[in-house]
This record gives sequence, structure tokens and C-alpha cells, in this order.
Amino acid sequence: MIPFILLGTGVALALAPCTESVMGSLPIEEAGVGSATNDVSMQVGAALGVGVLGTALNLRYQHLMASLVSSSRVPANIQKVIEGSLGGALDIAQHAPTKLGDLLAVAARQAFISGMDLALIVSAVAVGVAALVVLVLLPNRGTGPTDLPMS
Repeated sequence: MIPFILLGTGVALALAPCTESVMGSLPIEEAGVGSATNDVSMQVGAALGVGVLGTALNLRYQHLMASLVSSSRVPANIQKVIEGSLGGALDIAQHAPTKLGDLLAVAARQAFISGMDLALIVSAVAVGVAALVVLVLLPNRGTGPTDLPMS
């Protein structure tokens, strides 16, 4: 539950300033275009993020499981199921002899966690690069202190 709370907090803290940055840079008569551009960029970013991170996870999982399974005499169709997904590997592990099934389940879970680790590293690097780009390229629109006439 804690990771989801942290994720939600991070999104909430980032979303409003990002939207304000886009909308605040446009004249009021172009607000519709700005809103649409902002929405499209969020949708494309989310889709690319899921695709890239899911691919990183899946490639690491498949690589680790393929190296494990290729050294054994597992039929090709069973090997595809094991390499295809964690759920498939766990299903095969349930039907395998006890000791072998337990080893397969542990290896599959470790391979999946290794894939998750890689996906999280890739996402952390992407966020770091994005933060640097924003700091360097995004104009500072702060107004600073002003002297307002007293009435």
C-alpha cells in the first residue's frame, strides 16, 4: 500500500505544476489547444512508459528464464510457457514434481523481480533526465518581489 501512496503523492505533486506550465504559457484564446496538447502528451507518455518499462521487465525475465530452462530437458512447448510469463511458470511449477516445482517457482519469482528492478532503474533514469531537462530548458516565469502601491 505504501508504494501506491507514494506514487499517488508524486503524481499529484507533479501533475498540477506541469499542467500549469503548459496552460500558463499560452494566451487565453489558445487554452483549448493547450489543454488538448497537454492531454495528448500525457497519454502518449503513459503509453510509451508502459511499453518501454514492460519491455525491459519482460526481456530480463525471458533472458533469465531461458538460460535456466535451456540447460534442462524441458519440452519446447513447456519452455515457451515458462519463459512467457511469471503466471505460466508458476502454473507449470504447480504441476511439476515437488522439489523441481519449488525450484522453478523460486527462480521465476527471482527473474520477475530482477525484471522489475531493471524497469524501476530505467524509470528512475528517465525521471532524472526529465528533471534536468526541465531545470535547464523550462523558462522561469517567477515574478519575484514587486512594489505594490499602498491604497
